[in-house]
Amino acid sequence: MPEAFNWIGTKVLYHEVCIVRLGPEARIYDPTYGFWLDPYVQVGHGAHIAVRVELPEAMSWGSHRLVNGQWTEIASHV
Repeated sequence: MPEAFNWIGTKVLYHEVCIVRLGPEARIYDPTYGFWLDPYVQVGHGAHIAVRVELPEAMSWGSHRLVNGQWTEIASHV
């Protein structure tokens, strides 16, 4: 039933992640794969297109600014 797994695409999939706050900086952990996301990886294994977070206040993640409820684009769709 393809509609049962609408979070899996042919080239992308959706993951839930954990945000860890280190002062004003954020780190993002992907428990599905068991590694920390790198804010600069845009292609290959471990790459990500965008992140959406729920935080009490905006935080930086690498050169990105994470804002509550907003998608932060990291790379273009493939």
